[in-house]
Amino acid sequence: MKTIYSHQPLRKVAGVLLSVLLYSMAHCQKEDRMWVCVGRDPVAIDFSDLLAPKLFEVNSIVENKEWGGISGLSIASKDGTLLFYAFMNYEGESYRMDILNKQNQVIEGSPLKGYLDSENNLVLPFSNDTNKFHLFSLVYEESDLNYHILDMSANDGKGKLLKKDSTILSLSGPPYLSSLTAVKHTNGRDWWLLGHERPGNRFYRFLLRDDAITGPEYQIIGSDLWNDLRTSNGWHLIDISDKGDKLAIMGAHGIAEVYDFDRTSGLLDAPIYFGWPKLTKWINDILVTDYISGITFSSDSRYIYLATKDTLQQYDLYAHDIAKSKQAIYINDTGISYNYYMRKGPDDKIYLARLSNSLSQSDTHATYLGVINNPNKAGKASNYQYLGFDLKGKASWGSLTYMPPLH
Repeated sequence: MKTIYSHQPLRKVAGVLLSVLLYSMAHCQKEDRMWVCVGRDPVAIDFSDLLAPKLFEVNSIVENKEWGGISGLSIASKDGTLLFYAFMNYEGESYRMDILNKQNQVIEGSPLKGYLDSENNLVLPFSNDTNKFHLFSLVYEESDLNYHILDMSANDGKGKLLKKDSTILSLSGPPYLSSLTAVKHTNGRDWWLLGHERPGNRFYRFLLRDDAITGPEYQIIGSDLWNDLRTSNGWHLIDISDKGDKLAIMGAHGIAEVYDFDRTSGLLDAPIYFGWPKLTKWINDILVTDYISGITFSSDSRYIYLATKDTLQQYDLYAHDIAKSKQAIYINDTGISYNYYMRKGPDDKIYLARLSNSLSQSDTHATYLGVINNPNKAGKASNYQYLGFDLKGKASWGSLTYMPPLH
């Protein structure tokens, strides 16, 4: 009898070792351990202990400012100590973003041009200098993408903006640029910076190095996520899988897609539509919507979670028909508050912020974050808690910190 040697056990061992390596890399880098989600209240979450995240205090300078504060930009050092965070203020007819250091002091060179919400602002660390950071902000008034450089070693450690409000892309609009994300290049040093137009199906990309930024280049692929010009002020959200090989994007009216991403070329491929029928309609020129408000991969990249205003859905990317794999994780029928941004935390749980239905005051539901405790498990086993993380009476105003995978 001929003996056939199988490599299957070795493949399984290799797969386990790779998973352990990626997990270790992700959790050794602690730049994402401090979330400062500045809404009407400054909400700051310390993930130093991944088993027991806790609140901490930051400057309340944004309180009681009209339409100010909504931001989710913050970053920690490699050892997990808060370095700086941002908040927005409404000045005249435009928004400006102030950067504050860990002493709650406004950093020299602030403010920057920017806009509300965490999907419009992004911070990325330099590869060869732990004190320097790339910052990007979308400026809706001018339809610009602006680039800034921050050095936290400058000004006796209080920080200083070395470059600010450098426009690297200007669109007259429509279309506009909507939502930013980034992926590490396969060389482990450079970054791909990505954004998507609205309306349209064009992805813009830049190659970011410590000493230069090249682009924009673009790729036309996938669906027009927002094809009604009357709603061109709507938004998209983008998420990147932990391995950096998948990109998911959604448009607020119900279309969602997932792509393969090549970290060497920066190109997307093989879009798969998995949204549901259009969630918006026009009645006498008034938009009626149950819009999608969040999209997030599970840490093992098997599941994608979509939050609408009133529901939380899970899709299985391993399924033969992804669209039909949809499972309802939660339906919000309280009528008190509604779902807003959703982000994966450093502890691999997924956090869901809420907005009150009353703009004048927050409610007790909006002073909690929803938490998916086991997002790598199917259906109800994912264990969603509606009142999962207590903000102690504060409201994030729908804002959560977003940071792409750093490895």
